[in-house]
Amino acid sequence: MSNINLKDRILIYDDYCPMCNLYTSAFIKTNFIDSRIDFSAITPEIAQKIDLNRSRHEIPYIDNQSGKVFYGIDALGEIIGSNIPFLKKIIFFAPIYWFLKKLYKLISYNRHIIVPHKRDATKFDCTPDRSE
Repeated sequence: MSNINLKDRILIYDDYCPMCNLYTSAFIKTNFIDSRIDFSAITPEIAQKIDLNRSRHEIPYIDNQSGKVFYGIDALGEIIGSNIPFLKKIIFFAPIYWFLKKLYKLISYNRHIIVPHKRDATKFDCTPDRSE
């Protein structure tokens, strides 16, 4: 395990997406992260740190120490790589990274089709645009 203080990092996820709930709760249970917050509960302070439009397409992961925000496969690579360092090298190896970005985009843009669910119209909607 890494010596990174995971409390300094926050994963923001789509609470209406069953897949997002599943894998972020798995990250919590395995101690890969200890801070996650759903889009319905983000504070104005957190909202200012992220690109809300990009966040609809790629899950944001905030490093409060550096102020850096990772999105999508970069966020997942940081989470996994902080806990299993040799996997970080594999994830960010150019041909694998290219493939994972394409796979992430395919799943992200279709997550509400893969696992349909109802949305609360009064909450922040992080449903992605249609992929072209």
